[in-house]
Amino acid sequence: MDGSLRSRGRLTEMDALRGIGALCVLIFHYSTRFHELFPQAAHVPFSFPGGNYRVLLFFTISGFAIFFTLDRIRTVADFVVNRFARLYPAYLVAMLLTLGIEYLAQATQLLVGPVAILANFTMLQGFAFMPEVDGAYWTLTVEIAFYFCMVAIWKFVGIRRLEPVLALWPKLNSAGGTRRERELVSI
Repeated sequence: MDGSLRSRGRLTEMDALRGIGALCVLIFHYSTRFHELFPQAAHVPFSFPGGNYRVLLFFTISGFAIFFTLDRIRTVADFVVNRFARLYPAYLVAMLLTLGIEYLAQATQLLVGPVAILANFTMLQGFAFMPEVDGAYWTLTVEIAFYFCMVAIWKFVGIRRLEPVLALWPKLNSAGGTRRERELVSI
């Protein structure tokens, strides 16, 4: 790894995994989900089953990378500004492009109402049980909830004791969870 990559504090391998995961999810949506939403459209001659599970790759990478972020920040406000600056510009562009294409193409099965659109501008639509402008935005609810949990633990426990606390998390969850949740934790 050269000095410029180190100075930015990025792991090239993580970026490569993100890219591979994004391509897998994209191919899955195009080859599988697209036909579910638009059965009248011509089908591609292949499918990519299991591509939807690559979203779990993104969640895993976030779980790994969050420690680098928490190690660099000093305050909760720093964290919020950092995450907002990283996510919101791309989200806003993607959402506006999606809305524009949906309305221009008159894809009525994809359109959401004005209140839902306003909620989507906050990135918090999932917490208000509002539909997403793009179905893929459901992951934001999970990501933001994860950020909230990590910042709360970081703030109250500190970065040095964060890993031992997180090691207990699955045990606490399995003690109070449903039978299905306990099965998932034990896998």
